[in-house]
Amino acid sequence: MANNDLEWSTHLEEYKNLTDEIKRRVSYQLLILGGNVTFISAVIGTLSDKFDANHLTTILLLPLVSFVIVWLFFEQDVFVTQPARYLHRALRPAILRCIAKKTGGKADDLSEVMAWEAFRSKLLFDPNSSYRGFFRSMVLFRWFATIGPGLALLVAAAYITWHSPGGPRALTLLQWFLFTIDVIGVIFGFVIHRRVDRFYREIPG
Repeated sequence: MANNDLEWSTHLEEYKNLTDEIKRRVSYQLLILGGNVTFISAVIGTLSDKFDANHLTTILLLPLVSFVIVWLFFEQDVFVTQPARYLHRALRPAILRCIAKKTGGKADDLSEVMAWEAFRSKLLFDPNSSYRGFFRSMVLFRWFATIGPGLALLVAAAYITWHSPGGPRALTLLQWFLFTIDVIGVIFGFVIHRRVDRFYREIPG
């Protein structure tokens, strides 16, 4: 019995530590997202009268900052889904076995205990869920709030380029390079957004 109590307390402590880690990472995400909003607001306020061909290089540099912020944001998702996956797939079964030992029952009879991840996954990802539309709107907002600012700056740079004397042929080598990097950044942001979405879907197994 003493061994089971030690195992029980160890699992609970690990569970607490990992849930605290998830909460911490979510709070980091809110700070990072706030930073992205502040950044784009500062850009609009500072360059509102300078969106022209003379400032094109600066405009092309700005999405790079936004993409770094986006990477930091989605990095937190990785550190959220990893412990969540471990909690549900490894630690939860171990805790259920401890409960079964204490009660003299079977772990299979405790399927409703600590089943939040399975419940959440069904609620958000099941095609028949009444929350499906709301979840899609959340994903769309998340996409615009993270990748959107960098994409908007890239579109503005493209518009300035095509409507300036000489058009794309007047671009310097550096500006072409920045355009290329910015496009890659948008594509990468979209890809990692899809990958993170898959991470959340895979948590319950």
